[in-house]
Amino acid sequence: MYFTQDVNAVGYPHVIRMSFELPYLDWCRFQKSQLFHDLTKYLEELEMPDSRKLCQSNTTERKF
Repeated sequence: MYFTQDVNAVGYPHVIRMSFELPYLDWCRFQKSQLFHDLTKYLEELEMPDSRKLCQSNTTERKF
């Protein structure tokens, strides 16, 4: 089971908080999975200072 929560600032989501719960044995299995390693790598990359600039420039360049 997972949950998401919008943390609003000035009328739009400023942050989306996501959490999930797993039984302990499933957590142990998940920690060993490629998905876990890909997810942690992705989250670590988001913490790099330049990644936010890149995300912002990509969203402003999109035309619908």
